[in-house]
Amino acid sequence: MATSTVHLINVPLDPNYKNEITFGTEGAQSAYFISCKTHSFLEESYIRKGHQMNVLMYLEDLWNVNYLMFQNEGKWFYAFVTDMKWINNSNTEITFEIDVYQTWLFNTTIMKSFVIREHVNDDTIGNYLLDEGLETGEYIPKSILKNDDLLEIYNVVAYSDGLEGVFGGSYSNVFSGMRYRAYKRDNDTGLLAFINSKVTIGKADSIAFIFTIPKFLLGTVVSGSDIPYDTIPAFALQSLVIDRTNLDGYYPKNRKMFTSPYTMVYASNNKGGSAVYKLEDFDGSTVMFGIGGEIGSCPTVVCIPMNYKKQDFFWEEALSLSGFPLCSWNNDIYANWLAQNKTGLAISTGASIVSLVAGAVTANPIAIGGGVMGALSQMSSVYTHSLQPDQAKGSTASGGVNVAFGVNTFIFSQMEIKYEYAERIDNFFEMYGYKINNLKVPNTTGRPYWNFVQTMDINIKGAIPQQDMQKLKSIYDKGITLWHNGANVGNYDLVNH
Repeated sequence: MATSTVHLINVPLDPNYKNEITFGTEGAQSAYFISCKTHSFLEESYIRKGHQMNVLMYLEDLWNVNYLMFQNEGKWFYAFVTDMKWINNSNTEITFEIDVYQTWLFNTTIMKSFVIREHVNDDTIGNYLLDEGLETGEYIPKSILKNDDLLEIYNVVAYSDGLEGVFGGSYSNVFSGMRYRAYKRDNDTGLLAFINSKVTIGKADSIAFIFTIPKFLLGTVVSGSDIPYDTIPAFALQSLVIDRTNLDGYYPKNRKMFTSPYTMVYASNNKGGSAVYKLEDFDGSTVMFGIGGEIGSCPTVVCIPMNYKKQDFFWEEALSLSGFPLCSWNNDIYANWLAQNKTGLAISTGASIVSLVAGAVTANPIAIGGGVMGALSQMSSVYTHSLQPDQAKGSTASGGVNVAFGVNTFIFSQMEIKYEYAERIDNFFEMYGYKINNLKVPNTTGRPYWNFVQTMDINIKGAIPQQDMQKLKSIYDKGITLWHNGANVGNYDLVNH
């Protein structure tokens, strides 16, 4: 009669198949389980899978047994001990269930299958970007950077006095019949002198408007000079240093933590407009933005991500900024009117005086009245204009609060999740890997200590009993952690990268 060797074993495995142990060879497999044996004996009959066996041992001496292996016709079978029943003081009945993973490990081959989750071998940032659907909580800024190029403001006077005939040209590729003269914002004296020079010659109305503009758009133009036509606006660059070492002080083990939605670049125009940019969509390790705009009244400035989504300048996700206010100025109506009419005024006044004198000589009351009334009329007209308040021209609407406080610019920051959420999500990735959702051969052995694999309708081939094959497939579809050393099962403190 054939006999079978039976080893009673204690190992960190159980029939829920949450954990299993991988082996490179059948010899390594059997050697490990034999090293964990507590008792061995020979069974004089063929052991039927999934049934019971009786051992001549006290039940109390078997409490640490949770596993067994037996050999039928030269093949080792592995099984979970599911129950032990006392028969008498020297006889215990053991019920067992075949461990289909270990028993058929070297009799099956996993083919390409739809993998839901797994641990990956190449954890390069940006390789795995599928949304995990995990709660991230509130975001906090790691760093905040204000673009200084927009903070130096110039006042620009748009004027056209016609002294040189019809003229015009293009600013920012848009034709203008005006000329623009730029003054540094703290050069109020120069600006007022220019306005007064127009008033003095009776050309106050030649000033159409005064607007503000960031200095960098004017290139090399100096304060107090005209902006040449066809001036090409300058283009500023803004780089942002990205920290890929920690999230709110937590140092992740999994590199996916340094991609969206766990950390990202946030840009704001400080006026309610904002944009979020994914770090992984920038080429290389540098995050760069281009900032440019137009030369004109109420200019608009745009912030464009560079080397983003495989585009040198990704205009589709540009962020705009406006709100550079129009200015108001004081037009001395009396001085301007006086300059406009001083020639005619002198002639009219002189004629009135002549008429007055003639009237007096001839005693013509009408002439006297006309002369006096003519002169008084002119004087009255001058007096009336002098009573008018100075006229406010241009825009007096505020719109420039951000300019006043020095925040009418773009703000950039690297946003990240808080420590608590980062730690939880990273630990989840440590246990269960990343979402894959792709057709591939499952990665069962790529990590140093353990690999988690979950599939959907896994594809396995092998000449094994159909019932065991279906059980094996369900194990992978439910998700299983495969440990590469039995001594480490359940030890998630190991560095598995």
